[in-house]
Amino acid sequence: MKSRTILILILFTFFASAAWPQAQPQWKHKIITYEVPGAGNGAGQGTQAFGINSSGEVAGFYTDANSGNHYNFTTVDSPGLYQEVDNGNFVTWVNNSGLVSQQYVGIDGNIHTAVLLEDGWRVIDVPGATNTEGTNANSQGQIALTYWGADGVTHLAIWKEGQYSYVNDPCPAEYTYGLAVGINDLGQVTSYVVDSNGVSLACVGSRRNHPNRGAVFGFPGAVGTIPIMTNDLGVTVGAYWDAQGVQHGFVHYMIGNVFTSVDFPRASNSWVQGINDEGIMNGSAQLNASGNWAGFEIIGGHIEHWNVPDAVQTDLFVITNDLRVAGLYQSADGVWHGFVATPR
Repeated sequence: MKSRTILILILFTFFASAAWPQAQPQWKHKIITYEVPGAGNGAGQGTQAFGINSSGEVAGFYTDANSGNHYNFTTVDSPGLYQEVDNGNFVTWVNNSGLVSQQYVGIDGNIHTAVLLEDGWRVIDVPGATNTEGTNANSQGQIALTYWGADGVTHLAIWKEGQYSYVNDPCPAEYTYGLAVGINDLGQVTSYVVDSNGVSLACVGSRRNHPNRGAVFGFPGAVGTIPIMTNDLGVTVGAYWDAQGVQHGFVHYMIGNVFTSVDFPRASNSWVQGINDEGIMNGSAQLNASGNWAGFEIIGGHIEHWNVPDAVQTDLFVITNDLRVAGLYQSADGVWHGFVATPR
């Protein structure tokens, strides 16, 4: 497994000048090659740069000689967790402030959501609800909770520091509300909705205190679209199904209403599930050879494997602005666990 450490490399380019006749200046550029200290020089190792800004800072990653993983991994399983399977109801997140949240199926067969605080795990189910599905917390610690009561009707609440705010769903009334899947630092709740033909679509709510309903969109030509999250710049990631039932990841840019399809090489299905405010993305793909799920990371259009060491399968859900990663992994005994990985 190849692993990467994101670096900011400061390059200084020196210019030498000479004089043309009549003292007209001519600029000559010196090309500098470089490797990050500790980068390997074997196959699949070394330094890769993806971009440079106006200050001369270059961003990229390097792989060392041992292809070592430059993360510290922590298993995080809520005490109430019962069904340790990757079935869409078991999810682990971490936000930009390091707050860990987890959605899981309990021994009662219902869906619950919990957060990991300094004094341990705390269940944050909406009072009186039979099922409460959560999202990753935004930087302010807000979590969007979709919940169902005895009436079976879908409702939405925002949790923060033990307090619940009960809100209307943020999407146009002509759609059936499905589920909140994310909330960003602008207070925009990302959800999926269903139209009158039964097609699932993405809905990104308006910014906080804005009276208008959210924007609804679907990948062009798709049978269905499921969003996963929207960053603070209005970029949404998720997955869509084509007419053959194949799942593809997607990226949607609110400005210009531009879509990009994402497929991991040689995978039968792909999902993009996390994006930070720098545009670094991660997700999971089902590999054709084994049928197992493997994680991947996308930086500057370059896609790479990203897996928990010694795991049978990896499912990635989020990447933060400081490059923490959270998701699930399957250990050798077949059990799935939540994890958070922090860069060293």
